[in-house]
Amino acid sequence: MELIPSVILLVSALWVMKDAHNNQLNHPVRWGIGTAILWVIVLPIYLIKRKKLITEQKMRNGAISSLNDRSTIWGTEKDSTNLWAGGAFIFIAAFAPYAWGVWNGALPKCDSSDVDKVLTQLLPNTVFSNPAQYDYERINEVRHCNLTIDNGIHSFTVKWYSDTREEFVVKFE
Repeated sequence: MELIPSVILLVSALWVMKDAHNNQLNHPVRWGIGTAILWVIVLPIYLIKRKKLITEQKMRNGAISSLNDRSTIWGTEKDSTNLWAGGAFIFIAAFAPYAWGVWNGALPKCDSSDVDKVLTQLLPNTVFSNPAQYDYERINEVRHCNLTIDNGIHSFTVKWYSDTREEFVVKFE
């Protein structure tokens, strides 16, 4: 479900870039990257100004193309390189937030202040140190952690209490 916004962002940014290129607008890659980064702002601006930009460009176009540029399916070779580079950047910009969320997860880390508060409640009058994560199950979203207490190293897990993901549980193994 979290993947859907990234896919929508990718498709709309690539469409804006390709549409701007097909209509020979100035800086199609900038339009695409702008859409990928500031989707809520740039996409509506592009859609509102699209007809006007196309009309102005057609009036300006003398369709001057360099004889040195070889044609490809994307237009000239120089334009093709820019579009592919722009498309790669748009792909990265669209999926970076999703990848970051999958990699780090929203679950508090083992050494976070929230987990520290729960550990302090679970272990009253006990000195503990060095909470560290040694494993993270991305599918189940469970952090496996170690903790140093006076008498040695103890393992605990941090996982969500329910599907609402508002509260988490710390459990010693």
